[in-house]
This record gives sequence, C-alpha cells and structure tokens, in this order.
Amino acid sequence: MPTAWEISVVETLALLDGDFKPTADALTEGGYALWLGSGISMGKVPKLQTIAEKVLRHLHQKCDPDDPNCRFANALTDVLGVAALSDDEWAKVDLAQPLDTWLDVSSVTTRLVNQYASMMDQAPSGEEPDYLLWDAVDVVATYADPTKKPGGEHLGIAALIMEGVVADVVSANWDGLVESAVAELSGGGDILNVVVLPEDVRKPARRAQLYKFHGCAILAGEDESKYRPRLVARKTQIDGWTEKGENKVIGARLVDIVTAKPTLMLGLSAQDSNIQGIFVAAQQRMSWTLPSYPPAYVFSEEKVGLNQKGLLANVYNGLITPANKADVENSALLRSFGKALLPALWLYVVGAKLASLTELAAAKFAAPELDKIKAGIISLRNQAAELSVVDAEENFARNTLAAMGRGMSLFRTGKAPAHNGPVYHPVSQVPITSTVNDPLISTSGLGEASVALGVIGIGSGEFDWTIEQGGGARPGAIRVSSPSRASEIFFAANQTSALNLKADGLVSREDDAVVVHSQPMAETKQRSPRSNSIRKGRPSLREFSIVDLVASSGTLEDLISRFRHEAVL
Repeated sequence: MPTAWEISVVETLALLDGDFKPTADALTEGGYALWLGSGISMGKVPKLQTIAEKVLRHLHQKCDPDDPNCRFANALTDVLGVAALSDDEWAKVDLAQPLDTWLDVSSVTTRLVNQYASMMDQAPSGEEPDYLLWDAVDVVATYADPTKKPGGEHLGIAALIMEGVVADVVSANWDGLVESAVAELSGGGDILNVVVLPEDVRKPARRAQLYKFHGCAILAGEDESKYRPRLVARKTQIDGWTEKGENKVIGARLVDIVTAKPTLMLGLSAQDSNIQGIFVAAQQRMSWTLPSYPPAYVFSEEKVGLNQKGLLANVYNGLITPANKADVENSALLRSFGKALLPALWLYVVGAKLASLTELAAAKFAAPELDKIKAGIISLRNQAAELSVVDAEENFARNTLAAMGRGMSLFRTGKAPAHNGPVYHPVSQVPITSTVNDPLISTSGLGEASVALGVIGIGSGEFDWTIEQGGGARPGAIRVSSPSRASEIFFAANQTSALNLKADGLVSREDDAVVVHSQPMAETKQRSPRSNSIRKGRPSLREFSIVDLVASSGTLEDLISRFRHEAVL
C-alpha cells in the first residue's frame, strides 16, 4: 500500500469506497467535525522546524557576546536547554561565533519541534511573554501573507463547506488559508464564521463555523490589541487552557462538538495538553462506544502517533484492551494526507449526491438498473480523479472545482460564472438526505441531469466513450468522444437556462454539441438531431429531453439506446 504522502486521489477513493466507507458516508450527512493542525498547511507556511530555526537565529543575532548579562543570550541559552543539548554540544557553544559553526541547527530544531511550546515560553527578560512569536517568528508576516494561495487541502475543505457537509472546523493554525479558500470558491460569499473571541459564538450561524482556538494571525495584524492576546503558542498558555476564564466559552463549544460528532483529524499531532483536555472532557460527559459506527476518531496520518494513541486511550477510557488495541488504532488510521484525502472526500460527496438524486428521476427502473446508473456516475467520478497527479493535487483541485463550478452554472442559469462571482457551485448546500428530501429538488432538474450523467458513465465503459473536460471555442460542461465523433455536452435545468446558452453565445446551432434538457422541451421540432447535415458529417446541435426519454423507455437498455440515438454518439 502506498504511504500517506504518496497515495493518489484515485487510491484514496478506493479507501473511501472500502474500509472507510462508513466514514465517507457519515461525512455526506454532515456527520464529522474536522480538526486541523499545521500539517494541513505543509508547503504553504513554515513547518515547526523552520519556526524553531527562526527563533534560534533571531536570538543569536540579538546577542551581545561582550555583555555577560545579555538578556537575549540568556534566552538563547534557555532555548538550547529546552532542546536538551548534550555535554559535547554545550561545550561547543560560542555566542561570539556564527551559529552554524558551533550548533547542529538541523538536529537541535528537530528536537525542539516536540517542545515548541516550551521553547516559545523563553522570552528575553524585559520583553512581552509572546516576544518570540510576535517578534522573532513575526507571526503576522509569516502566517498572514496575502499572496499565499490556499492549497488543495484548503480548497477541498472549502468545497465540503460549500456542499454543506462540513459545518464545524476546529483549527489550531494561525494562518488564514481555509478562509482564503472559501473566499476563492464562493466569490467572497458570507458562508463562514471565524470564531476567535468568546463573543464570536453569538454570531448568526453560517454554513460553517471555523473555530481558531489558538488565534488568527490575520486578525491580529488587523487589530493587535484585540487579537494578539488570543494567539496561543506558549506552554504557559496551553497548560490549563480549558480552565482559564477567557477560554471557557470556546472551550465549552469545542467539548460540545467532540461530544456530538465524530472527529476527523488532519495534520494535528494532538500533542498539546489543551487538545487532550478537550477530548477528555467530552469523554467524561458522554463517551463513544467500541466499536463505533462510523469510527468516532479518524486520523489522516501515516501512522498513529504517540499523542494520538494517548488521545484514543483517554477517549475510550477502559474500553481498549490488549486484545483490541491494534484493531482500534488501525480502524482510526486513514493512510492518506489531506492533499489527496480532501479532494477525494469532495469527489465522494459529489458522486454520492448525484447518485442519490437519480432515484428521483429514474424510480421507474428496477433496482439493478438504478444501481447501474449510479455506478455510471461513480465511474465518471473516478475518471475525474484520474486527472490528479501525486504532488500536484493543488492544480487538480483548483482546475476540477472550477470546471464543475462552470458546469453547474451553465446547467442552472445557462450562463458562465461571473468574473467576480463564485468559482464553485455546489450540487446542493445541505447534506445528502436533506438534499433528497428538499421539496424543491424535484423541480431543480438535478435528478434528470444525474440520470444523463449516469448513462454517459455507462457509455464510457460499454461503448468506448472518452469523457473529458469541455474544450474548444465553446466548451460544454463535458466533452464526450465516441469512435465516430467528439461532442460538447451541455445540461439545461429548464427552458430559461437552455435559452441563455444560445443567447449568450455559449452554444450555436452549427456546433457539434448536445444540450440535454431536464424538463420537457417547449418546441419539439428542435428534437431533430438526425438531420441531413449530421448524416453528411457536418456538425449540428442536438437537443433532447432526458425526462421524455426516461418516460418513453421501458428498461435501462431502452434508455441508453434512445440516448445514443438522440445524441448521435
């Protein structure tokens, strides 16, 4: 099996379809809360080892070797003490010389990673307690850089938020990359509450709440007096965090989340005592059972770390035995890091929603036939995932989300996404059961479009159709290439969207294209794809109603045959 950093989006989907299907299915129902650590922003912001190096170099640069009482030298000595230097390493210390000549910086910073909170407590005498974070690390410049684009992980989270399946995100990170991703995909839509201050819990609910319980560098840069004190990095801040008055409100909210929802932890080692304390408090309020379905705790990791094992032991207090310990830890380990896991989860959610919606428009077919339509949708999902390349997931996420956003915009309105509007348009804004039970969904055209997608997915397997992103001068939602032709495929939810496609010049009668209508067509004479021009090999627009095809088809085989006939594929 590939490692957590080597696994692809396709391989991750296989995990979600297999052993972790209960987790993926629960997520489609809004069942999981996400807990994020620094690993989710790997490659976008400095890792902890780099932060430790910044602290060492800053203090060394400030040292006055001629002053025996230099407060910066004393602070540097204290930091080196946190790293537990050996006698040989202490003997080499010479503050008058360049740092790299006497210190193995890589070795020392590696040791400081697991002691970073103690390191951050070693402020020079006479400086503010948060001096190392605010000045040495320069937390605002380092973590609030507006030029940093969100990665595939953040875009995946944003897409899950927009699909309404992730309502609670708890982050120990100072950066604003999740917020940036939501803004990018939603066009600045007001769908995310950022909760840093206790009074923030009183904000009107949005589609998701982002609890930044260690503070926010962006807000600290905008309002230092209000938000700088909320930046948490030091051990003295972390120890007893849940019991401190200023943290009780948000701490109680986090305990509520852990009590009510299973946890999916991404890039978070859980080494901080306040995190452990939150989960223990939730366990004492109402514990999860073993086995739990879906798993109450899932870690996106290569292996379950020591602190995560400790967390499991605490939350399953008394339930873990020598006989089940390995099984419990294995059931909690999803070996895929966020860069592949989060785009895969988004694809899983979209595929599951579309597959469920087929039941609304194709209920007349026998269960095995309906299952085959759903399998066609999953085939398209997997083909989309195959476009992702390991270590290039950010490009995949950005491009695929934009492509789907465009397709949904064309479907619903017949217009391309506005330049300053949302990049991504979700299938729905609520979890899967709420989507299917929405009284307006039956007139949305989504069920009918889902059936058409399922038929196209079947065709990709049975008729050697190649499915690609729309292309050319007037790209469709997708492009379908059969052995005889390549056609742009558009989907129209209603007559207005179909008319807009033509009025805005997105499709013309001379195009080798297909418009699949979700509603009966107003002018049946337009349903004439088998014109002389097509028979003679000249391109021409074909339009037909999928709802009419379903109504006139006795079996799925009939529907597929009629679809091929109308689309001339």
